This record gives sequence, C-alpha cells and structure tokens, in this order.
Amino acid sequence: MQNNFVAQVYDTLHGHLTDDACVPGVENLFAEGSICDRMYEEIHAAYGRLLHRLGANNEDSDLETIINAFLVICKETGLSMYDCGVRFGTGIS
Repeated sequence: MQNNFVAQVYDTLHGHLTDDACVPGVENLFAEGSICDRMYEEIHAAYGRLLHRLGANNEDSDLETIINAFLVICKETGLSMYDCGVRFGTGIS
C-alpha cells in the first residue's frame, strides 16, 4: 500500500523530514529524549564497543548487514501496520 502519503507518514515518524514537510499530527518518534532516541543511542554505543572488540576502524560489514536488515524489517512492519489500520480500523481512537 505504500504511496507517497504513507511514505511521508513513515518519514515523519522517523524524523527524516524538515518541520514544514512533516505530516501534521504525526509525532517524530525519534525526537530528543524519546524512547526511540534513547534506544538509537544505545545501539550506536553498542556498535562502537563491538567495533572496538573486533579491532575494526569505522564499520563492520556483518554488523552493517544486521542493522540494515532490522531497519528493513521495521519499515515493512510499520508500513504493513498502517495498511492494516486502514483496512481494519474502526475509527475508534
């Protein structure tokens, strides 16, 4: 179901858009201090520790593969949840 509006909602949720391009009423889940912001910081810190233990300088291809795969899984899940909400939503908030 991904269309431009759905992509714009997703990008707003993830803080990828400038304020004037965000969908009104959609929260940036990665705003400073939010749970997503804190979890992202934890991921980043753990990534750095793993690189140090592996003796890698800037990145590790296996770690990048793992992280990028999880990002794709999360995006697909989020888009599918939106689609389910549209198909099965009752209008109750």
